[in-house]
Amino acid sequence: MANTVFITGGSAGIGLEVCKLYLNKGYKVATCSFEPEEKLNLPNELQYYQVDVTNSVQLKNAINDFAMVSGSLDIVIANAGIRMDKNTIPDFEFGTKVININVNGVLNTFGPAVSLMNKQGHGQLAAIASISGITGMPGMAIYGASKSAVINLCESFAIDLKKHNIDVTAIAPGFINTAQTSHNNHSMPFMLTPTQAAEHILKAIDKRKGLYVFPLPMMVIAKVLYFMPRRLYRKFMQLDVLGMQKG
Repeated sequence: MANTVFITGGSAGIGLEVCKLYLNKGYKVATCSFEPEEKLNLPNELQYYQVDVTNSVQLKNAINDFAMVSGSLDIVIANAGIRMDKNTIPDFEFGTKVININVNGVLNTFGPAVSLMNKQGHGQLAAIASISGITGMPGMAIYGASKSAVINLCESFAIDLKKHNIDVTAIAPGFINTAQTSHNNHSMPFMLTPTQAAEHILKAIDKRKGLYVFPLPMMVIAKVLYFMPRRLYRKFMQLDVLGMQKG
């Protein structure tokens, strides 16, 4: 039975709720973020590392330390990420930061984890993507591309790492009521709370899903849009039928 979990970006929002759920189940849990621990309100049982996920050395040291102290590394969740404001003319300079954290942060998390899991003969990786990574959403080119990269990385890793007894799960949530989404100025249908999202995430990991999209209505919408002929899709989204571009 898996009993140790390391999750990046678990100091607030969805990540913190995931940490709490795993702690309640009796797991040994560690997380990291760039914030000093004294500024955070974390459970006493949660092991914390002050780490920037774009710093591969810092993150490797944290993951290795947790594995050594805990005796194993069963589940690693790449959750850390940042959003960017929707705009038809994106902030390209900030976009490079988004790509660095949302994509390279996943690679920096998975790298040391795979090394340790391969040696111990088992493990599970998961990464938090987004429903915006499934199709090219208006105003979300760079953020969506970062999450699309995560989905594709996980799919390839799921194929490659299975022979090493390492499972890989990509999780693509819809809208979650967090500090990040509070800045959005467009329609956000079927919004969930962080606790509801965390419950879905644990379910996806427990069932070892390859790709898990939630909530159900958003999954249906995403599938319809994904399989729509691309020319028709672009015309449809320009009409803003879903209210995704409204201020």
